[in-house]
Amino acid sequence: MSDSDDASPPQFVRLEDEISEEEVDWEDPSDGGVLTKVLGACESGSGDAQSLVSLLRSLTVSIDSKGAEGDTALHNACLYGHTHLVQVLLQSGASVQIKDNDGGTPMHDACAGGYFEIVCLLITSLRASSEGEVLSAVNAQDGDGETPLHVATRGGHVEVVKILLQNGANKETKSEAGLVPRDYSVEGSELDHLMKIEQAPGTPK
Repeated sequence: MSDSDDASPPQFVRLEDEISEEEVDWEDPSDGGVLTKVLGACESGSGDAQSLVSLLRSLTVSIDSKGAEGDTALHNACLYGHTHLVQVLLQSGASVQIKDNDGGTPMHDACAGGYFEIVCLLITSLRASSEGEVLSAVNAQDGDGETPLHVATRGGHVEVVKILLQNGANKETKSEAGLVPRDYSVEGSELDHLMKIEQAPGTPK
């Protein structure tokens, strides 16, 4: 499966003054710098799935180890929309619930980018454990109190919003700023309509 299944991921050029003190101080804890290679591959999307599998076999630390920016390999693959690499990481046991330094999960990253197929992969992986895991992930709040539904709505990603709601995302959760997901939708839009539909029975408040 190739990245063509999802929209082309955004490309960012980092400025020198954007490099944090934590990044400067970070040292790769893995033998041979393999973690750096894994994180880089999952960010850039370079190489095929088998190349990542080979790197993971040589990784001497946890697959959930964080890089200089506090992201795991799964965070990176989800943020940049690399579906084939997300599949490898999930099959290798990467945690969907782990948070980065800002409290965001891989689900937040996938939803922010509108990567519908990746969101479905994450939900399927969680469902293999329990429905409770799915509910926890779709309602997880980051450091700003925002859930995946907040970020998906802000990005205007209708299909992602639908799949989140179908899997128990709570429309009434307020962020630290006191905003619910609907506050990011345009009045009268499809997203606005979705947010007005009565919350499904049993959905956590």
